[in-house]
Amino acid sequence: MSEALVYTLQRLALFVITLFVLALLGAEPILAVVLAGVISMGLSYVLLRKQRDALAVRIAERVEARAAARAAGEPTDADSAAEDATIDRAVTGGASEDAAPEQRRDASGSTGSSTPPN
Repeated sequence: MSEALVYTLQRLALFVITLFVLALLGAEPILAVVLAGVISMGLSYVLLRKQRDALAVRIAERVEARAAARAAGEPTDADSAAEDATIDRAVTGGASEDAAPEQRRDASGSTGSSTPPN
């Protein structure tokens, strides 16, 4: 299971347990929710340090990997690769084979038709 999911579920469990204890003590519902949020936030800061640190390391690794990929000129995901291919086609003036005729443009930017656009 990913570190983010484990950390999130543990924080949620702390909140629910704290809310349950406050409800047993007879706190008003709105006050119980607010207090449970504040108390569970403090508890998670103290009790879930190991999980939070593991999550921070994982995020830092992903950020560094993306930065290295960008520095090397590699696309970081499929969307970036598709975007790069579209930009390359636009820069070189090549229109997509499956583009509609009205979408194809020549080097001057016109559509090639003699009728003006509406």
